Parts: sequence; C-alpha cells; structure tokens
Amino acid sequence: MKILAYVHFYLPTHMSGGEVYLHRFLKGLNRDKDITVMIEASENKSYIYDGIKVVETNDPNSMYNILHHDLIITHLNYTARVTAYCKEANKKVINIFHSHDTSFPDAYKDDNVIKIFNSEYVFNACQSACHNHKIKNKFILHPFIDFEKYNKYKHENINGREYITFVNPIYIKGPDVVGELAKKYPEKKFLIVKGGYYKDAQQFDLFKKLSNCHIVENTKHMIKNVYLKSRVVIQPSRVETYGMVAAEAQAMGIPVIANKEGQGLVENLGKMCLYGITPQHSDANQYNIEEYCKCIDMLDDLPTYILWSKHSEEYRKEQCEIQKKEFSLVKSL
Repeated sequence: MKILAYVHFYLPTHMSGGEVYLHRFLKGLNRDKDITVMIEASENKSYIYDGIKVVETNDPNSMYNILHHDLIITHLNYTARVTAYCKEANKKVINIFHSHDTSFPDAYKDDNVIKIFNSEYVFNACQSACHNHKIKNKFILHPFIDFEKYNKYKHENINGREYITFVNPIYIKGPDVVGELAKKYPEKKFLIVKGGYYKDAQQFDLFKKLSNCHIVENTKHMIKNVYLKSRVVIQPSRVETYGMVAAEAQAMGIPVIANKEGQGLVENLGKMCLYGITPQHSDANQYNIEEYCKCIDMLDDLPTYILWSKHSEEYRKEQCEIQKKEFSLVKSL
C-alpha cells in the first residue's frame, strides 16, 4: 500500500505536538507500508527524517500526487483542501483531529472519511458540534509514547535533576502561573523551554528578569536537554487536548503538576498526577497559586517524591499498553 501524508508542516523544522503525533503515527505504520510525507515549501527537495521520506514541493499542481497513492492522511489547516480533492479523486482519506477544528465544520459529518481523534475530550467536543449527526467511521488514538524509550533513563542523572520544567510559554499553556511560582520560590530553579510554534506569542518577558529561570531553545533532544534536568514537570495549561510532554515525563518517573480544569490533561494523566488550578483569565491583583504551591511543597519531601515518581511511571506504562491496543485497531483498516 502506498500512503501519502499531505500536510503543511513536518519535522524537524516545525517541532510541535501535532507534527510529532503524525510522525509517530507514520513510524508505527512504516514497517510494511510505502509512506511519503509531502509538504509545500519554497524549496523543491527530498530528505529522510527518522526513517520517513519527506518531499518538499513548490509545484502548485502537487495535489495530483494524491492520484498515485492508495491512502491519504492529512490534518490541521490542510484538512479541508486535501479531503475535498480526495473525494473528487475517489481516494481513501484519514483526517487526524488534534482539536475541535471549527474551520471545517462538515469534516465530522462525512461518513466516508476515516476520522482519528487524539483524545476522548476532542472527540466529544467535535460530536457536540455535530448537533444531531452521530460521527461514524472514527477512532480514538491517544498520542504515541514509547514507554521503553523514555523509561530506560529513569535512573540516569538523578542528582542532576534540579529544575521545575515548563514547555512552550504561550498564554494558553499558563506561563503566568509559572512566572508567579518562580517568584514565590526564588530558591528553586525553573527551566523554561521554548515552544515549536507561535514563536512571536511566547511570553519570555515573564521569566527574563527572574534569576532562577533558565530559558532554553526548543529541542528535538528532549530526553537529554530537558527531562534529564527535570525534577518536576509543570503543565498548567488553560487548554490542552492531551499533553504529550507530561506523558513523556511520567514515563521517566518524573512527577507532573497540571491544571485540573484542563479536560485533556485530566484524561491523559488521571489520578497519577498532582493538580493545581489555572485561572482562565489572569489578574495580578487576584492571583491564586495556592494549589500549585501545595503540590510543589509536598514533592520537597523525598519519600513522597519517590512514591509519586513510582506511581507516575506505573500509570504511564499502563496507558502506553492501552495506546498499543488503540493503534492495532487503526492498523486493521
């Protein structure tokens, strides 16, 4: 079977959650499939990224490549365009939904399109948008976490894991919460990792004047450059459909503190997570970080930290086994 993923961005130039999800999905299919990723770019070149063939094209007629493949996969802002062409060409197409995409309101109603949702939370939001139409031909496929890949590092650099780590300081991720916590705990070190998208919207000014905050570039080497330096990962996102960073951290036995009002986060992290509350709209005069502080203080106790580390690791292992079963259903298509 020849498969084409026709998308806007791909790795390594765009290191965001949606692209990482797609790449891991394709890697899982790659053992017995002929897979190509096509992106429209200013240069016309090909390269291999982690075993996946990627073709950049500046040809306005590049959509015709769809005709030479048996299955087309697309997501995000290319969903409407690619799906419409696939229907004209009578080609099988998979839409991957990482969020409730209101730009393509009829996407969920087409019973002939295979629909993959990255969480129950996203599926429920999409189903709600359909009103009386029941979404068919759909799968829930949580983001891929290679438990063994991360877990083998759980005992490495233990004494060097000194940071409370926060990734991608755009507003919806809760950078204001982390900034307030950094002020509250000047004796603790905070690692602020640049995100892979919306670079102009990342709020670094909250951290640049704080001596206990260390800002690092977005990195594809998250294990070495981020997780092995992290004692705790904090994800106080106002909106999160899943939270891949938190899941990867748990696989290494790193406790996570998240926003308990974030539905995707709660679905992902379950009871094996510590929770604070992130205000939907920040107000410097009425800011309450008490719940996050309780979690941080509790993890200062070493026996408690070790217990949460163990619980986090065991929980993530169980979730990764569930994800393998989900993927086996998709592979049967």
